[in-house]
Amino acid sequence: MNQRKPDSRRGIPGASIRFIKRRKASWRRRANALLRIVSHFFVLVFALVFVWWGIEFSRFGWDQLSEIAELPMWMIFIAWPVAGFTWVLFIGESFVTNLRILREDAPQ
Repeated sequence: MNQRKPDSRRGIPGASIRFIKRRKASWRRRANALLRIVSHFFVLVFALVFVWWGIEFSRFGWDQLSEIAELPMWMIFIAWPVAGFTWVLFIGESFVTNLRILREDAPQ
């Protein structure tokens, strides 16, 4: 009397539907993780450009002084490589998280 009725659209019992939905959700999660890895790769390239050329920019301003604040220019220019370095740290953390998602949900 308490038997589950099969899904009228496909003739698949409810437990099988839940399995399919879970598998589909797993596939979507893995696809999203892969897409985030690819997009973060491009952000990582941009961050490394900030680090590399930011260091060069700071070296350029090493012996210069700001006219208004009379600060060494390297203290102002150091923001560029610091910003790039923090991007690299946060993108690296995101890479690790997304790689774990890809490994965790991998079919066996």
